[in-house]
Amino acid sequence: MSHAVRVLLIERNDKDAQFIKLLLSQDDGRQYNVAIVDSISAACSLAGEQRCQIILLSAGAHREGDAGLSLLVEPFACPIIVIGTACDQNRAMLKNSEGVCDYLIRSELCTLVLSKVIEFSMEKQKLMEKLQFAEQREEFLATHDVLTGLPNRTTLHERISNEINYSQRYQRNFAVGVLGIDRFKTINECLGHAIGDKLLQQVARRVAGVLRKSDIMARVSGNELVFLLPQIQQNHHAAKVAQTVLQTFDSLYAVDGHDLFITASLGLALYPNDGARVSDLYQNAQAAMHSAKQVRGNSFEYYRKDLNIQAKLRLTLEKELRYAIDRDEFFLHYQPLVNASNAKMIGAEALIRWQHPDKGIVLPGEFIDVTESTGLIVDIGQGVLYQACLQNRAWQDAGYDPIRISVNLSAKQFEEAGLIDTVKSILKDTGLDANWLELELTERVVMNNVKYTLETLNELKAMGVRLSIDDFGTGYSSLSYLKQFPIDALKVDRSFICDMDGGGRHQAIVQAIIAMANNLTIETVAEGIETQQQFSMLQKLGCHYMQGFWFQKPIEATMIAALFGQRPLPLANQANG
Repeated sequence: MSHAVRVLLIERNDKDAQFIKLLLSQDDGRQYNVAIVDSISAACSLAGEQRCQIILLSAGAHREGDAGLSLLVEPFACPIIVIGTACDQNRAMLKNSEGVCDYLIRSELCTLVLSKVIEFSMEKQKLMEKLQFAEQREEFLATHDVLTGLPNRTTLHERISNEINYSQRYQRNFAVGVLGIDRFKTINECLGHAIGDKLLQQVARRVAGVLRKSDIMARVSGNELVFLLPQIQQNHHAAKVAQTVLQTFDSLYAVDGHDLFITASLGLALYPNDGARVSDLYQNAQAAMHSAKQVRGNSFEYYRKDLNIQAKLRLTLEKELRYAIDRDEFFLHYQPLVNASNAKMIGAEALIRWQHPDKGIVLPGEFIDVTESTGLIVDIGQGVLYQACLQNRAWQDAGYDPIRISVNLSAKQFEEAGLIDTVKSILKDTGLDANWLELELTERVVMNNVKYTLETLNELKAMGVRLSIDDFGTGYSSLSYLKQFPIDALKVDRSFICDMDGGGRHQAIVQAIIAMANNLTIETVAEGIETQQQFSMLQKLGCHYMQGFWFQKPIEATMIAALFGQRPLPLANQANG
């Protein structure tokens, strides 16, 4: 049974009021709850407590001293049906007033007519509400981003244009910022776009919560959030906002069971120095954001005029790298890994080199960031893994003692859905036993998505592959998570090794890392050994393995072969002058 219709009847004549109430009570198809007042002003006094779906207004009640129908429209927001006489002088005016759905002649009233008009008026009201909602939604969609609810590109362009006009008139400055989530594409590819969308929604909410009231944030495309920061008179004012925004990424994001540690990069362009048009300010802020990503990520940069030049050079480099893949211009050098107790070679790390047709040998520091950002690292990295495994198997087939070969996995490689199958296939094709392969990942990679990391590492470990964390100490590994990962070794970052000769803070950090690893039954590897003092200190601290120029620089595979079986390995000052 349907709920009773709530009716508010405004009628001065008690006899007429009771007649109308009687007509409604005789409706077999619907029930009515009727509240009766004698004037519009009396009705308005009930607006806060009397909720109704339809108002029946006596023309006489309206005519005698009340301010008018407009008083009823806003507080009640429901259809109004006026009841009057056929010769009422105000009939035309009342029928066309705002909120009035119909005009009924009192002498013609009957239950059927009254109930049908009420039903029609309520249906019409519902239809109007739907149309109004549709219009509001259409207007919202035209000016806002559907996913985040933030203003869209069109709205932002209009706001920045207005700010330019205002700033020109009053000699004010402002800033435009572009924020991009680092490696967001990898999250989409690894976890799916649904997770990526929810993450973006969380980011938008967090960032919006720390912005100033005068700031405007919009989403223009992908994972880019754009800011309009008014009243920025000095660079450090914009920097303060940027730092506050980036701090929102210090804690993890929990999305559908995934704990995501993410970072972001932000670029700033200041009006009028960095552009006097909307397009210039946006493009220059975007260039600064990309520069921040390339340098280190998780930071912000101001726009510089040389960034556009760098962007062109970057495009050229990307084009050359694509040619390099087609022309097979990449090759490997190998750097020995030695046992700290006797300096005997027990492994080697494969390091990529690029034989550029004009520049000669190019080291990875000059091109690896571009391969990461463009996704080329996946194909290149797969080639490195294959070549390293093939070479290690070739050494074994030549009769040399087996050693393990270490290969770095980039973030994109590790998060590729087919990583496990790729490793299995390469090991099968090259004939290398999994025990002689070591895969290295950075702290930032393993902590990005703990659930996925744990599953993937366990699968690799089940295959027999050795696993290590590279550049340890520079990221943000949680000890509780580190205990869960099936890690064989921690490679202490070379920045701590280089500065530990004089003792002090860096020596204490290295000592703490080694002690922690020993407690977790994880081996330690020290990178970047360049002096006898470093070698001796690390031996005393109990480091298991070492590598660096003190023992041997990265060399070709044929030169590595000559080092097999030598005890101890020749030191760099002896072997290489």
